Amino acid sequence: MSRKSPLNNAPPPTLGMKLVTITKARERIPVSKAQIYKLLGKGKLRARKVAGRTLIEVSSIDELIAEAPPMVFSVPPSVRRAEEARATRKRLAAQNEQATLNP
Repeated sequence: MSRKSPLNNAPPPTLGMKLVTITKARERIPVSKAQIYKLLGKGKLRARKVAGRTLIEVSSIDELIAEAPPMVFSVPPSVRRAEEARATRKRLAAQNEQATLNP
């Protein structure tokens, strides 16, 4: 019994399809070779087997990148606490200065 490969599930090639080697695909999405194969296995990337070489469809790389959610960066709690502490010290210093000017 033969095991069906995800590579066989890809649609038939069309003229003008751009294919790149795994090494070139890794230049476009900087992940490990193992991660490329995982993405292929999950169907998130499409590939062709040509003369024993695995070639990735560039359009599937572009789709993967386009579907990725945008990164949302937040201030780490330690930095937030430090900023709050600075603001509190500044506010207390201003209050102390007011108290010494207006006894």
